[in-house]
Amino acid sequence: MVKYFLHFFFLQNNIYALAVASVDASTVELGDMVTLSIQLDGEDIQRPNIFSICGENVVSTSSNTSIAYINGDYKKHYILSYKFIPTVSCTIEPIEISIAGQVEKNITYRD
Repeated sequence: MVKYFLHFFFLQNNIYALAVASVDASTVELGDMVTLSIQLDGEDIQRPNIFSICGENVVSTSSNTSIAYINGDYKKHYILSYKFIPTVSCTIEPIEISIAGQVEKNITYRD
C-alpha cells in the first residue's frame, strides 16, 4: 500500500471577500481521486482557471452558486470543485483569484 500526502499553504486573506480551500483527504493511496474545493464569498469574483494540481491534470470540475438576500443586502457564495489523481506527495501552491479587481494569492487552506 503506497500512501501520498498533500500539503497546503496556510495563508490569511485580508480583504472583504472570503476564500477558503480544502481537500476531501490529506492522505491518499495510489489511484485515489482527490477533490480540491474552493469556497468564495464576496462581490466581483473572477473564477480561477485551474487545469492541473500538483502536476496532475484536473479530471473534472463542478461549481455551486448561491445568492442570499439578508437585511437588504445580497450575499454571494460560490463553491468550486476540482478533482485530480495525485501520483506523488505534493504541496498545493497558492491559487490566484481576482476579487474586486485585485489578484489575490493569499487563500486560506483547510484540511
